[in-house]
Amino acid sequence: MKISKTELENFSKLVTGLIEQADNTESICYALNRLTLEELEKVKIYFSGSATRVVAIRQREIIIGSFLSGMLIFLFSTYQSNLIVFFFWALFSVTCV
Repeated sequence: MKISKTELENFSKLVTGLIEQADNTESICYALNRLTLEELEKVKIYFSGSATRVVAIRQREIIIGSFLSGMLIFLFSTYQSNLIVFFFWALFSVTCV
């Protein structure tokens, strides 16, 4: 599910405001009581860890990229004397990029 940039900015302001008031129990209760039910659900999902996080997505991309680049280096070093495999390796590397 795609979320617009304005919604993300509003949510980050909401969470930042809650974090700033976290030292005082009365102020955080007051702030939570002012939130709508939808905003409370978003905050609950965010803090429960079930929301999609950008860090996890980026980490997955880095791991996949590391695997592919390691495989490309291995294939290049193993088959650099074979011209046909070298061209397939070059084509595959250009496709990945």
